[in-house]
Amino acid sequence: MPRVSNRTKSSKNASFLEIIPLLREFVDTYVPDFENLPAEWKEIDIRSFSNEKSLWEFQVEAIKYAIRALYYYYGIKNGDKYAFWEELRNFALQDFNMDLENALKISPSDGDIFSILSKFFYSYDEGISFGNFSNRMSFWMATGSGKTLLIVKLIDILAIYMERGLIPKRDILFLTYRDDLIEQFQKHFEEYRFNTSKKPYLFELKHFGDAKEKGAFLLLPVFYYRSNNIKDRQGDKTIDFKDYDNNGNWYIILDEAHKGDKESSKSQQYFSILSRNGFLFNFSATFTDIRDILTTVYEFNLRSYIREGYGKVLRIFQENLNIGAKVKKSEDFTSEEKELIILKILLLLAYLKKKAKEIRENTELSVEYHSP
Repeated sequence: MPRVSNRTKSSKNASFLEIIPLLREFVDTYVPDFENLPAEWKEIDIRSFSNEKSLWEFQVEAIKYAIRALYYYYGIKNGDKYAFWEELRNFALQDFNMDLENALKISPSDGDIFSILSKFFYSYDEGISFGNFSNRMSFWMATGSGKTLLIVKLIDILAIYMERGLIPKRDILFLTYRDDLIEQFQKHFEEYRFNTSKKPYLFELKHFGDAKEKGAFLLLPVFYYRSNNIKDRQGDKTIDFKDYDNNGNWYIILDEAHKGDKESSKSQQYFSILSRNGFLFNFSATFTDIRDILTTVYEFNLRSYIREGYGKVLRIFQENLNIGAKVKKSEDFTSEEKELIILKILLLLAYLKKKAKEIRENTELSVEYHSP
C-alpha cells in the first residue's frame, strides 16, 4: 500500500510535521498479521456480504486492518485510550520525530472547539490532550470504493465481538450528511446477511429511548441520523447531542460526516464526546484534518483506487465522434450539437493526454511524445 505523506506546519509547533497514516504504521509495526491473531479474533467472516455479493480484496484488507487495530486497543490495552495514546505518541516521536502531544493538543486559542470539549474532558497545562480522542480510526477511501459495504460489514463484526465479550457492549450509531447516503446505507443494511445471534434492526436516533426499551431482548438496535443535524440545541430536524449522550457509550461510524454546513467543525466535537467511552470510526474520501490522516488505519484514496484498476476507464468509440459528419457549415449545427461537439473534443483531449503519458512512461518504447 502506498505511503501518503504531506508536510504541513503546525501552529502549535515551530517544526514541520510530516503527516502520514500513523495508525497504519503503528499497526504494521506492533500488531500481528490478521492470520496470526488469537482464534476468537480471526475466526470471523470477513469476505461475504450477501447471497450475491462478496467484498473486493482491498475491502477485505481494510477489514483486516480494522480488526487488528481493535485487537490491540481492546485485546492488548484493555480499551485504555490513555495507555494506547502513550504508545502511539512515543512511536511517533521515536520513529518519525513527531511531537504529537504539542501538535495535536487543543488549547483555549481553538475557541469554540476548546469551549465545547473542556466541559467533558480534563484540561491541563493550558490544553486538552489528544489522548482523550485516541479511541478512533479512520478509513481514507475513494468515492466509489464501497465504503458503505465496509460500514455494514464493520457493524456485523462489532456486534459479533460484543457477543464474544472481546469488546465492551456499546450502542452503534451511523452518521452521514445526506439523505441519499442514509438511504444507500439502509439498502445495503437490509441486503446484508448478518452473522449475529440477535437480528440487527435500524432505528432513527430520535427513537433511541423506545428502541432500547422495546427491542433490547429480541433485536440489536443500530441507530442512524444526519450528522449535520446533530447540534447543541433542539429544533424541527436538529437534535441536541446532550439528549443522546448515553454516557459516551457509543460506537460511532461516520461517513463523510465532516461535510455539511458551516458548523461541521463543532459537530466533529460532539461526535468525539458521544464516543468518549466507546470508539469512533471515520470514513471519507477527502480527509484534510491532520487528526484524521494521522489516525488513518487504512488508505485506499483515489490515486490508489485508480492505480489498482478499480477506477473508471475512459474509452472513446468511433461512432461517438461522428456527430455532424455530413454537415458542412457551422451554422447548420444547433446549439445543443455545438455543446456536444465541444464536450466530445474535451473527452478526446483527455484520452489523448492519458495515452501520451503512457507512451512517455513506457521504457521499452523509449520515445519522446509531445503533450497534446
